[in-house]
Amino acid sequence: MPKTRQDSWTEKEDILLADVVLQSISDGSTQLQAFEEVGKQLSRTSAACGFRWNSYVRRQFKSEIEAAKAKRKQIKIGRSLVETSITEPSSEEGKVYEEINNHQFEGIVHYLKEIYNKSKLLDHHRKVGDSPEKELKKKINGLSKQNNDLQKELHSKEEAYKGLVDLMEQARRMVENK
Repeated sequence: MPKTRQDSWTEKEDILLADVVLQSISDGSTQLQAFEEVGKQLSRTSAACGFRWNSYVRRQFKSEIEAAKAKRKQIKIGRSLVETSITEPSSEEGKVYEEINNHQFEGIVHYLKEIYNKSKLLDHHRKVGDSPEKELKKKINGLSKQNNDLQKELHSKEEAYKGLVDLMEQARRMVENK
């Protein structure tokens, strides 16, 4: 089945895209594989997913991307430590391992705080009923009203201008006839 959807992206689709890409980054996989996976789930092309990620979604998840990269790096370092340590780790290696675990924990806490704050903001918007679409509709209605008022004002000024030109033309004719 060809994947040729051209409808707009929903918030749920953006979140799915972000989740899969962030997990891919954390696991050390490629973003291209994540785009293909999301594309299959959403019946979109991997190119469309990549474009959406790079043009819009990525900017909203900067801290999460950094946390995922840090997690990936820590996992690689942890694997390296496990693979290279045949004997008990030296005190220096133990310090490095402890530092990695502390940094990983801080990154996870930061990531979870970001998610919590975003969910609170989303809940607030849902309770208040202020969706981005409603805000845009309010702005559009306000601008439309302002446009109508300006059109009316322009029309009245054009009428006044025509009246003034007619009056001047009458005055010119009166002066010529004398």
